[in-house]
Amino acid sequence: MQIKINGKAIQFNSLTVNLSFNSIADTFSFMAYYDPSDVDSIAIFKPYSYNNVEISHLGVLLMRGVACIGKLRDSGKPEWQSISGFTKTGFLENSCFPTDNIQLDNMTIEQAVRVCANVYGFEVVVDDIVKEDLQKQLFSTMIKPEESVYSYLSNILQQVAVVLSHTPDGALLLTRAKASALLTRSELLLKGYDFGEVPKIGYGEQRLGIIPELLTPKVSRNILYSFIGSNTAAIDIYLTWDGSKINRFVEVVSQQNISDSDNVNSPINRQENLYGYRYRNEYDVLAMRPDLVHYNALDSVGRFIQTIGNIAQIPLTARAKIGQQLASTELIIEIEGWSLNNYLVTPNQLIEVQNDNLCLFKKNKWFVKEVNYRCGADMKDTATLICVMPFVYNKDTITNYFER
Repeated sequence: MQIKINGKAIQFNSLTVNLSFNSIADTFSFMAYYDPSDVDSIAIFKPYSYNNVEISHLGVLLMRGVACIGKLRDSGKPEWQSISGFTKTGFLENSCFPTDNIQLDNMTIEQAVRVCANVYGFEVVVDDIVKEDLQKQLFSTMIKPEESVYSYLSNILQQVAVVLSHTPDGALLLTRAKASALLTRSELLLKGYDFGEVPKIGYGEQRLGIIPELLTPKVSRNILYSFIGSNTAAIDIYLTWDGSKINRFVEVVSQQNISDSDNVNSPINRQENLYGYRYRNEYDVLAMRPDLVHYNALDSVGRFIQTIGNIAQIPLTARAKIGQQLASTELIIEIEGWSLNNYLVTPNQLIEVQNDNLCLFKKNKWFVKEVNYRCGADMKDTATLICVMPFVYNKDTITNYFER
């Protein structure tokens, strides 16, 4: 990998880069050499300098960000010091709206997102797969004084099963996971060599003499790799889940319905989550989960308020809420190197997994939502893939991945 700070390439060590599909803040951290007698070195480490950082791999841009977190230790001599930061869009997580009123009522969701992003000068890229759902109207919406731009946008987009993400060059991206006919940008498909056989030069991952073979502008590629059984491509692989975050039934009530009748006991749409827990009346669940609503049936029920669109869109909101709950199920795979089948592993790709040791008895697709790369002078290059079931981030039918 190559790191540039304010347009100038630097030497580095102990690099960690985290790319995520469902986030606007990809993160990075690395060690750089600090010499207090060197002007360029001072410029990099001076607190609150907010230097521009560009991280690429073999000429392919992975992220543009800002170095905003650092640590200097006095050892009496120049040495490697740590610095970290995140993509520029990440600042929206901690940035509120200006005090001037922003009028979003009666706009479409897409229009509202563009207005909000423009407050801080960010462009918005809309994936074709979500464009129709973004034309739904915001009849009445309220921005809380303390609410961040990210919090507000994430809330309205989740109700229509749209993911708020970002592009490597710093624009907001509105998208959704694709479980078939996946189109991947060609610049992320680096093929023609084995990363593991490329010798390291100097510190970190500065590699010379490698020219990536760029494929066609968009490549239709459904499965990146198949992990079948105890696959040797994985250094480690494990499955985690949290049933405490899942309801058996999800109910969505229209905000408009509540204001008209002031009666939250009339659910508009109820959908079943086949992964949810069925209660046996063994204990009082209301004291433990205040968001649950009591029913005579032995099923857990979660209720949510729809704040955008009209009653016709409520089933989509209910389905989106179920997907959000299922995000707690993660398949985590660690590999040596950063490639599978000679392709650079990045978020928004699909793999197949079948492994009886993980209760994955049938071959199913998993969606790569996050990749963490690590490298350094004294360590092997490794990557960790964090995967979820694809229907977490789309509107597809939910199926049981754990049946025999």
